[in-house]
Amino acid sequence: MNRTKSIEKFAQSSHIYTKAAMFIHDPAIVRILIVEDDPIMQLGLTQALEDYPIFSIVRQARGDHAGVEMALALKPDVIVMDIGLPCLDRIVATQQIRAKLPNLQVVMLTSHTAETEIIASLSSGADAY
Repeated sequence: MNRTKSIEKFAQSSHIYTKAAMFIHDPAIVRILIVEDDPIMQLGLTQALEDYPIFSIVRQARGDHAGVEMALALKPDVIVMDIGLPCLDRIVATQQIRAKLPNLQVVMLTSHTAETEIIASLSSGADAY
């Protein structure tokens, strides 16, 4: 494990993570925030993405409100967001995030194929579905 990864792993479990992440960001690494309420899906996504050295999972959130807060604090490059989250509507969450972080890429994750959900997600500012 390289030094940057070690610092990130330590910082994720500490209160200094938000500030540490701002200083150790390597522009060649795509920083990803996962917003998914199912812990098994979170784990699977994390493990699948961490197999690629270009990706770094900066944090995981279980709900929309936490996802919005983490996105604004951590300023990741990409958010992978479950479309079926409880609490705040994922469309509203995407709009809130994009209003403050217009360069952030939002990828909606779901097994649903309903055309209305795809259109709603993309029209709210999601970059991919």
